[in-house]
Amino acid sequence: MPRFNDCWNRIGIRGDGSCPELQRHVHCRNCPTYSEAAAKLLDRAAPIGEAAIWRSESASPERLPMDGTESVLIFRVGGEWLGLQSAFIKEIAEERKIHSLPHQRNAAVLGIVNIRGALLLCMSLTRLLNVEKATGEEQIQNRNLFKPMLVTNHGEHAIVFPVDEVDGVHRFSPSALAAIPSTVDHTAAIYTKGILPWRDRTVGVLDGDSLFYALNRSIV
Repeated sequence: MPRFNDCWNRIGIRGDGSCPELQRHVHCRNCPTYSEAAAKLLDRAAPIGEAAIWRSESASPERLPMDGTESVLIFRVGGEWLGLQSAFIKEIAEERKIHSLPHQRNAAVLGIVNIRGALLLCMSLTRLLNVEKATGEEQIQNRNLFKPMLVTNHGEHAIVFPVDEVDGVHRFSPSALAAIPSTVDHTAAIYTKGILPWRDRTVGVLDGDSLFYALNRSIV
């Protein structure tokens, strides 16, 4: 038996995803339970190989649960609801001041933001995907809600995306994805895996690997 609560392997992001705390923390690494377990390991001399196992597990990509479902964070930018694989989400931060970068030619690059003392690149999904502006009720929500920022991580690169609203984590079967309609903007279609029926609307599920590959190439 482990000397700490390894709930992430049972009900967390590496388990069946049933932990209610995932709705708030998105990923187990943002949860106090996970941090407490890490602290316990650091406070004692780790047996040979155990530290390496901890690093490997915390850095390895998310494994699909036994039922084969996938997990995405659903959020809104402008008038569009989108989903991004939870494994790419490091945390959801409160709105930060964006510091512009001089001589920046990429319109999607907003500047840099300070997240926990680190200066990270901040980019606009609205501009990148040519998302339409919010209308009606969504405009009212934009005025009343604080603007969260998605802190994402892909390999060695961390990018921050301001969004208008975050709903939470949603788990679905890949078979539920529908084909991308021909009416979807060509640029957005390139970075979209499919359309997911969700409540009384649809969500464009982003292809995270394609999205970050293009972003990383554009900012090199």
